Amino acid sequence: MNSRCCFPRALALVFLLLPVRPAPAETFLIAVTETDDGEPSSPPLAAREGILAALFDGEHIGFELPADEPPQSADSLRLLAVEAGAGTVAVIVVDWHQERIPGGALRVSGRGSIVLVDAHTGRQTASLPLAVGNEGRERIADRPLLGVEIGSALIEAFRVSSAGP
Repeated sequence: MNSRCCFPRALALVFLLLPVRPAPAETFLIAVTETDDGEPSSPPLAAREGILAALFDGEHIGFELPADEPPQSADSLRLLAVEAGAGTVAVIVVDWHQERIPGGALRVSGRGSIVLVDAHTGRQTASLPLAVGNEGRERIADRPLLGVEIGSALIEAFRVSSAGP
């Protein structure tokens, strides 16, 4: 067999065996607004805590604005992010709804959006809709778990937006 024909195959095999590198770690400035049926949520704030837990588990870093901080402009958030060493501002809005179902469990859903802003260039994504819920798994999935799911959606949105056009 000709060694010329085998070389490309061997080279391809080498590339297939190389470990896949995960997306690089990112530092986020997190601005979360949480409401319950349109009214400000009371602590503990499940989306905020879940997002930070998901970022930590995903080997990202998150700084958060205090929950009682008044809303700020995108430019103000960008400046804060740069000062904190964050490369991305994540603006997340979640409105929770819950209802007691037969048997005493709570059915919980959250709807909202994620907007990512590059702290250095100001480039931002379109508003990305998010929806989480525990329908069918009410006994095992509570608000904190749904908050982690929101954090996972944030990480995925970052991966997609950082991959480029």
